[in-house]
Amino acid sequence: MALRFASLPAALNERPVQLEELRELAMAGRLYAVIDACDRPDVPAMCARLGRARALALYTGEDKRQYWAISPYVVVVDERLLDVVIEEFWSEAWGIFVVSGHGFRTVARHLRRFLTVQAPDGDLWYFRFYDPRVLPDFLATGSASQLREWFRHLDAVVVPEAGVPSARLVGPARGRTVRTLKITSNTANPRKVRHPPEPVSREQLTALQRLVERRTEGMLARHMEEHFPEQCAALAPGELEHFVKAGIARAWHHGFEAPAHVCGFLILMFCFGREFAVGPDPLWAHAVLTARRLSAGDRITLLMHAAERALDEMGNTSADQP
Repeated sequence: MALRFASLPAALNERPVQLEELRELAMAGRLYAVIDACDRPDVPAMCARLGRARALALYTGEDKRQYWAISPYVVVVDERLLDVVIEEFWSEAWGIFVVSGHGFRTVARHLRRFLTVQAPDGDLWYFRFYDPRVLPDFLATGSASQLREWFRHLDAVVVPEAGVPSARLVGPARGRTVRTLKITSNTANPRKVRHPPEPVSREQLTALQRLVERRTEGMLARHMEEHFPEQCAALAPGELEHFVKAGIARAWHHGFEAPAHVCGFLILMFCFGREFAVGPDPLWAHAVLTARRLSAGDRITLLMHAAERALDEMGNTSADQP
C-alpha cells in the first residue's frame, strides 16, 4: 500500500525522484538520516563507529545519559551508509532522511528543537518527528509558522514507507515560504529545553497521542514476549495486548511517559499482578508513586529497588514455611 499524506498545505508540492538522486545528495554531503534506536539495539554501536563527526544522539544531557540506547541519532549519509539503510532498515519504520546545505552541527541543533512540543494546555510532549508514521500528520496539519520553522535549516525531508521501495520528500516549493516528491528506489517528563517548544494544535496532539499509543503498545508487547515467554504463553489470545494497554494507561496516570519508564512499570505488573498499585497497596509502591517531588526516572528506579526487596522477602517467607 503506497504511503499517503493527508491533504497538504498549498505551500507543498510533489514530484517523483529516483534513488540515484539520493545518492547524488549523499555524494554532495547534503543528505542526513535521523535513525530511531528504539527498536534497533545495533544503532548506538553503529553511530559510535561513525564517530561524533558523522553521528550524534539528538538527546542531550541527562536524557542522553538515561536513554542513549533508545535515542534518535542524526547521521551524515554517504553512499555506503545509504545502502545500509536501504538494505537493512527499510523494512521497518526506521526514521527519515533530511536534506540540508547548512552543515551537520547546524542540522543537529535544528532537529533538537523539535524533540518537545507544547500542547494547547501547556504540557510538554516528546515529539517523535523522526517516526515516518508521525511526520506526515505534522506536515499535513502544520500552520504556516510551524512549516517555516521546520524548514528553516532544511531543504527537504524524505519520509520512507516501511517495507515498500517508495517514500515522500517534502520541502519548500519554489517561490513559497515552505515540495513533496515521490521517491521510488531500485531496491520522558521533558526537562527544560534551550529553545521554546513548538506549540501544536489539538488536532495534531490527538494524532500524536494515537500514534504514540499504537507504537508503544506493539513495542512493549514484543518486549514482554521476549523476556517473559512463559507468562505470555499462559495468557489467552489477545490478553497480552489488553494487559499492555491497561499497563500503559496506568503508567501514564502515575506520570511515567518515557518508554523505559513505562516498560519498568509493566514489568512490576507482571511480577506483582494486574492490580499492582491500583490502590494504596502495596505500601512501598504507594509511597514512591505519590512522591511527585521526585522525577519519573528517580521514582521508577526507587520502585525497582523496592520491588527487589519485596520479592526477596516473599521468597524468604516461602522458604520458612513448612
